Amino acid sequence: MNNLASTTAPTVVNMSRKGLRKAFNALLWLVAGLCIFACFLIFSGWGPKQVVSGSMEPTIMTGEWTFNVSVQIEDVVVGDVISYYNGQVDVTHRLVADNGDGTFIAQGDYNRSPDPTPVTAQNLRSKVVHVLTPQEAEKLEFVVPSVLYKGEVVDALIDRDWDRLGHTENRVPWGFLAIVAGAMLWVVLSTGLKLVRLGLRVVRWIQTSPRR
Repeated sequence: MNNLASTTAPTVVNMSRKGLRKAFNALLWLVAGLCIFACFLIFSGWGPKQVVSGSMEPTIMTGEWTFNVSVQIEDVVVGDVISYYNGQVDVTHRLVADNGDGTFIAQGDYNRSPDPTPVTAQNLRSKVVHVLTPQEAEKLEFVVPSVLYKGEVVDALIDRDWDRLGHTENRVPWGFLAIVAGAMLWVVLSTGLKLVRLGLRVVRWIQTSPRR
C-alpha cells in the first residue's frame, strides 16, 4: 500500500508540472501572438492615436482618441481629417484645400489660419475614421498602456528617429516594450529550437534507415 502511494505521488506531481508548463507556454504564445498582431497594426499605420492639443476642437477634444487607418495621398480628399508629420511633430488636422499637384493644405478646426507645411505623399501618416467614445477609450487604456499609442512615440519608432524619440512629450513605455520584445524573442527561439530538433530527428532517421 505504501509503495503504491509513493509511486502515485510523483506521477501526480509530474502531471501537475506538465499541465502548468503547457498552460504557461499557451499563455506565452497568446501574448506573443497579440503583441505581434498589435505591432503589425501599429507599424502599418492602423490603430488609435491620442490628440494632445486643442487645434481640432470642438470636433476632437484634447485628450480624445481617434482610430486611424493607413492611406495613400490619392485616397484622401478635402474635408478628411488626417494625421501628418509637419517636420517637428505629428498633427491631426483637416484637409481644407487641394493644391492640384498631389499635395494638400491642412488646418485645425479651431485654428484661424492653415498650416504652413503642405501635406505630401511623404509626410502623410493616416486618416481618421472614428473618434473613440469615452467608454471605448477607457477600455483601450485598460487593455494596452495608452502611452504606446500616442502618435509621436509610434511614428518616431517607425521612422527610427532616435533623437526625436528621446525628446517626445509622450515618453516611451520601456517596460511594456520589453515585454513585447521578450515575448517575440521567446517565440523565435522556441520555434527555432523545435526546427533544429526536427532536423536532427530527420538526419538520425536517414542515417539509421536501412539502405536499399
